[in-house]
Amino acid sequence: MKSMTGYGESKQEIEGISVNFRIYTLNHRYRDIQINCSEEIPYKWQKNIISTTKNKIERGKIFIDIKIIRKKPPFCSLTINKELLSHYYENLTSLIKILGLKDEIKLSHLLTVPGITIIKTGEDVKVESLVYQTCEEALSDLTIERNQEGTKHLMAIRRCLKNIRSCFSKVKKGAPQIRRQYREKLEKELSKITSEKEKPLLIREIANLLMRGDINEELVRFSSHLEQLQKTLRVKKPMGKRLTFIIQEMNREVNTMGAKINSPIISRELITIKEEVERIRELVQNIE
Repeated sequence: MKSMTGYGESKQEIEGISVNFRIYTLNHRYRDIQINCSEEIPYKWQKNIISTTKNKIERGKIFIDIKIIRKKPPFCSLTINKELLSHYYENLTSLIKILGLKDEIKLSHLLTVPGITIIKTGEDVKVESLVYQTCEEALSDLTIERNQEGTKHLMAIRRCLKNIRSCFSKVKKGAPQIRRQYREKLEKELSKITSEKEKPLLIREIANLLMRGDINEELVRFSSHLEQLQKTLRVKKPMGKRLTFIIQEMNREVNTMGAKINSPIISRELITIKEEVERIRELVQNIE
């Protein structure tokens, strides 16, 4: 089990270039990655960072902050794409003649066209290597923290389940007695029949008592959900969404039992179960 919240950081330096890679995650229904860098980095780098992050994290709001520090200005080399430059010049010259314009095409105009000038720095390979290295280390640091937090959540959920099982056992034990009480009340009502006029009202009362006194179906379903929850906690893959669904169904069954049963003792146990289910729901919101 992993928590969706965590923090990881790594810093590496080589030959006057340092990269500080920080990543932190928050709760989120889906996986959302945002990258912020102190300087513009190639799309290829961003794509590789996102791919590496996705391999480690299944769900959550992911914030990545990259800080690149250079102790001295990088040596840059300038390359002109002459073929592209000639292509633009020829086409623009032709267009001026066709339109009968007197405009002149200057080199300064052409150099502003995307793709004409290519600036490369000899440090790009070093920086790229540092970025990937710090990315892996920060993600490893983050994963450790998320695992530790997830273990705490798992222990808390198991404590809640222990209380739920204890209360649920009392509810199951007391349910037959509640059914007997409703049956006795039903027999008492039947003995009061004195005229045909009272039968419709009595039939409605009987139907209401029969519905309110029997929670056997809810007990079976709740027991099944409880078993599914315990099985899900043992899997080694992301389980947050499945746990959320199971908790919703458990909560539904508890509410139905509470509406049907008119017993202070059982109602008290159901309230405790509902409180523990709510605690689990809050914990599950932070589980991947």
